[in-house]
Amino acid sequence: MQRERGVTLLELMCTVSVLLVFTLIGVPAFAQALAAYRAISAAEHLKADLALARNAAVTGGKSIVVCPRTEDNRCRDDGAWTLGWLVLRDPDRDLAADADHDLLRIAQPPGLVNGNLAFEANRPFVRYRPDGRSVGTNLTIAVCSAGRVQRRLIVNNAGRARTERTTDAAPCGAG
Repeated sequence: MQRERGVTLLELMCTVSVLLVFTLIGVPAFAQALAAYRAISAAEHLKADLALARNAAVTGGKSIVVCPRTEDNRCRDDGAWTLGWLVLRDPDRDLAADADHDLLRIAQPPGLVNGNLAFEANRPFVRYRPDGRSVGTNLTIAVCSAGRVQRRLIVNNAGRARTERTTDAAPCGAG
């Protein structure tokens, strides 16, 4: 007598159940990891643009500003970074690009478009002097994803930008 090959219904249901359990465990962990990587990427993008601004200020001998942008590519006065940021030459200190060539970069990380990312800053903009220093107090920008602060970007008075991990995973809006 010849045996038939295949799986029984019971074996198939057990296999599907095990796969379902692994999926239920893995998807939330994957979503959290994705949110963290999205925030890391955005923080590094902003850090690179801050380095560009500092370098442009030193090499060009003119004041350079990094500020949150409006839809028509002007600096916002409320400090909300929800649309991304601008890097622009600002020799007259009016927080506006006087000509198209004054606008060095328009940045909008992909997560900002669909609301997966948020930026919270203690100052509305950072201005680099021709000697590379930043004007005013330290700028701290919290990069939030999944409702939590994932990274902080700090610009000190010497103009150096650095990122730091957050270990407490504070909720956004908590400072």
